[in-house]
Amino acid sequence: MGSTEGNIYGLWNARDYLAGRKLIVDKKKEKNKFGQFRQRYLKPDIKEEDLEQAEIAYTPVAFYSQDTHYSIIKAMRVLGIETFHNIGSTKYKDQNPLEPETCSWDGYEEVPSEGVDEGPGSIDIKALATLVEFFAEKGYPILINLNYGSTFKGAYDDVESIQDRLIPIFQKDGLVNRKVYYNKDEGKFDYRDGYWIHVDGALGAAYMPFLELANKHDKSVRRGPNFDFRLPAINSLVMSGHKWPGAPWPCGIFMTKVKYQITPPDDPKYLGSPDSTFAGSRNVFTPVILWDYLAKHSYEKQKELALGCEKMAQYAYEQLFTVKDAHPDIDDLYVDRTPLALTVRFRKPNKDIIFKYSLSCESLEHKTKDDEGKDVVEERHYAHMFAMMSTTKQNIDDLVHYLKQPDAFKADDEEPMAFQMKSAWR
Repeated sequence: MGSTEGNIYGLWNARDYLAGRKLIVDKKKEKNKFGQFRQRYLKPDIKEEDLEQAEIAYTPVAFYSQDTHYSIIKAMRVLGIETFHNIGSTKYKDQNPLEPETCSWDGYEEVPSEGVDEGPGSIDIKALATLVEFFAEKGYPILINLNYGSTFKGAYDDVESIQDRLIPIFQKDGLVNRKVYYNKDEGKFDYRDGYWIHVDGALGAAYMPFLELANKHDKSVRRGPNFDFRLPAINSLVMSGHKWPGAPWPCGIFMTKVKYQITPPDDPKYLGSPDSTFAGSRNVFTPVILWDYLAKHSYEKQKELALGCEKMAQYAYEQLFTVKDAHPDIDDLYVDRTPLALTVRFRKPNKDIIFKYSLSCESLEHKTKDDEGKDVVEERHYAHMFAMMSTTKQNIDDLVHYLKQPDAFKADDEEPMAFQMKSAWR
C-alpha cells in the first residue's frame, strides 16, 4: 500500500495513545513541546464512580473534512474509532453547534470544506474549531486528520493556522498534559496530551518542501502552508513515494516521534527487535528506489522539478479554458484549480476520453439559485488531471485537442472500467 497503510498506522497509534495504551518511552520530567512543564494544564483525576466521564476521557473522537480520502473513513471503520458525527447524532441529538436553528447532525458526516465544488477544498477552520470545542468541553480526546494535497482538488489544509486556533481550546479544556492511566490496576500513569493531529500528505508533503526552498531565494514563487514537525502540535504525517518522486510500485512513508509510539502488542524474539510496523514486513527494494532518486537529484534539481510541475499545472489550467470556444452550447466546463495544486479539474468528458487518459472522476454538489431566487443543489460531474514529472505540454495539448471535438462531452449510459476503478494507487 501507499499512504493508506500509513494512515491506518497513524490512526491506530492515535487511537491507542488517546485511549491510554502504554507508550514505548515515558519521560515524566521533561518539559512539554510548548516549553511548559507537564503539570501546568493537568486535568483533575476522574473519580472512579463517574464511569461515564471516565469512558469519555478515553474515547477518541475523530474529525476529517469532506475532501478527505476514503481510506481515512475505511480506517476509522476498521479501527473502531468514533467520529464526531457518530457520537453527536447518538449521544447529543439536536445539539449540533454548526446548526443553531435545527441543531441536526444530518449532512454533517464530515467537517465542511471551504466551498463544495468551486471552493479550494481545504478544511473550514472555523467549523472545525467549533466542533472540536463542543467535544473537548465534554472531555473527549480529539483526533484530527488534515490533508496536504487532497485527492481530487489537491487542497492544502492550513495546518499551522489550525494548530494556533485549537491549542487554546485544548489548554482550556484540560487536553494538554492530562493524567492518563495505562495500567489502572497497578496505578501506573503518565502525562500526555489529549489530542492527536495526523497529516495525510500523500502527494503534497513530498514536493511542497522544494517549493518552499525555491521561495526562500525568489519570493515571487508561491509556497504552501507549514505542515511538518516544525509545528509542535503535529503528531504524525504520511506521504506516498509512488506519487512523488514516482516509485514504480505503491509505497508510503510514515513519520512520528518515538515518544508517541505505542508498545507493540507482541515482541517476537526471532525478529531481534520490537515490530512497531502495521503490516509486519516491508519491501526492501522500495527504500533502495527512493535512496537512488535522492542520490541522483540534488535539492536544486528537485526544486526545478517541483517548479516545473507547478508551472505545467498552470499551463493545463489556462489551456483548458480554450476548450469553451469549441462548445458554445455548453454553459460551463467547470475548469478550476486549487492554488498550488498539481491537479486541474474540469467537466467530465465522454467515456472514450476518460479511458484514453485514465482520468479519475468525481461528482460534487453545486449550490445555485433557480429563477425564483430559491437555493438549489445540483450535481456536477468532474474529471481531473495531474501534472507530474512525466507530463509534457504535448500531453496537455493532445488532451485539449480531444476535448474540443464535437462529441467530447456527450452523455454516456455506461462508464468504462477505468472510471469504475478510479481509486488508483494510494
